Amino acid sequence: MNRVYGSGSIEVPADGLAGGVAKTANVLVEVPIGFLLATPNPIAAGNLSREVFILTLTDIDNSFKETLSGNITLGGDFSGLTVSDIAVDPSNNKVASLKLSGDLAYNTGSGTITVGGDTLASGSALTANVKVAQPAVTTFDLTIAHDGQGSSIPGIGTHQYNSGATVALSATPESGWRFVRWAVGSTTFFAHNISVVMDSNKTATAVFSRLPHAIVDSIAYSASTNKKDLHMDVSVVDPAGNLVTGSTAVSISLRRDGNLLKTLSGTTANGRIRFTESYHPNIPRGTYTSVVTSVSNANYNWNGTTPDNSFVMR
Repeated sequence: MNRVYGSGSIEVPADGLAGGVAKTANVLVEVPIGFLLATPNPIAAGNLSREVFILTLTDIDNSFKETLSGNITLGGDFSGLTVSDIAVDPSNNKVASLKLSGDLAYNTGSGTITVGGDTLASGSALTANVKVAQPAVTTFDLTIAHDGQGSSIPGIGTHQYNSGATVALSATPESGWRFVRWAVGSTTFFAHNISVVMDSNKTATAVFSRLPHAIVDSIAYSASTNKKDLHMDVSVVDPAGNLVTGSTAVSISLRRDGNLLKTLSGTTANGRIRFTESYHPNIPRGTYTSVVTSVSNANYNWNGTTPDNSFVMR
């Protein structure tokens, strides 16, 4: 049997003995060893589920009583937990189990379970020490992809975030493209800026589509009856030939005999705009032409061409 031995002494003074001489008696003290082991050890903090700890007495002389009286005290990081389901193994009375429930927080890095002496055959209380590790951090991957031309934050690639993190996503189309949607798994979002909660691995795809072309279909000239005003009527259509609705900013450079006169700018009303250049006393003679320098519409991309056009003032 595993035992610890120590010594002590008992001294009897001289006046207590018939011989008048003090005497000392040496005493050997025998103390049984008990050791309480808890498994698993260590455990991670931040686990909201119940943990099961197996308590084991390793000294052959000591064991649990058949039924535990419930005299169990928790300390350290276990202080806020609850003990339940206490049971002694019927096939091995040196083994008992219990459940600890609650939110195990990491404070000191150690928890204690003390079993009172009235529940142990030895009659002496025993304490098991359990190391409490810092919470295990779960991470998930967020993979960003693009369909079409544009940029995003975060950018293309795989990014790692802690479980429960909220990640902001934003998408910006390149010139000539428009943003269509975010596709996050099987869920679709139509806003440029969204946020996702990382509770699993996710793939988010920013979808862009090329803007349809805005085409300057024609530039038609006319002169006022008094020959003082030169009119230039510009029409802007979509690829199907329909006038582009809404506002479209158009700029043209007006030339006479190949020489730049000035740049004219304005905004269409449902696909049409008239530029007027006034002269005094009359429109100068020559050949007038125009070159389209820009066409801007939020829903269209100018195809960059200028239709054939000219006007001869004789």
